[in-house]
Amino acid sequence: MHHAQITRLASLLRIALTVGVLAVLLLPAARDNTPLGFLPLWLIAMPASALWALRRVRAG
Repeated sequence: MHHAQITRLASLLRIALTVGVLAVLLLPAARDNTPLGFLPLWLIAMPASALWALRRVRAG
């Protein structure tokens, strides 16, 4: 993966994480279980873990 692609992906993940945190904080429906699963997992935990993994790959 090129440096520009990694930087763009990191930016998109930060935006997704920010939107997810705001959604969970401001929208009570974003804190529910759905057929897709527990929404805070998908809105916060998954983008955060992907960002963490991307930083680990970039560092090592």
